[in-house]
Amino acid sequence: MPAAVEARWRLWAGAVALAMTAAIGWPLVPDEDSFPLSNYPMFSTPKTTQAKIFHVVGFTPDGRGMPLSPSMVDTDEIMQAYQTVKLAIRGGRAQALCEASARRVAGSEDFADVTRLEVRIDVFDAVRYWEGDRSTERTRIVAKCEVRR
Repeated sequence: MPAAVEARWRLWAGAVALAMTAAIGWPLVPDEDSFPLSNYPMFSTPKTTQAKIFHVVGFTPDGRGMPLSPSMVDTDEIMQAYQTVKLAIRGGRAQALCEASARRVAGSEDFADVTRLEVRIDVFDAVRYWEGDRSTERTRIVAKCEVRR
């Protein structure tokens, strides 16, 4: 084989080998996740400890607050209640949700001492929350209403 052809063949083989090595190693690049290798970004990337909670909170005359159960937001599921409140806030229907929840609370024995409601967005530090510190970092009250019995 002539030297020029052999040199060209070696150059081509080297380029293919380099391209294949780069393709196999590509998933190792940060923020990328692909076959055949995975860096499992859902577990390996840093996460914030802040949890933003969209919910309806009931208050007693003495100011004690308690989150309402999902049934007071017209569902049986916690995540559906969260999503219902979130969509009501984003859609400008928080006041209507508050009033509908107040009607349900008025007919509930479980919340007999609740006199007013707030549709809110509370931000908690999730780590501190599970260590027992239930204080919020931030609160945004979106709607308020009274419970009429």
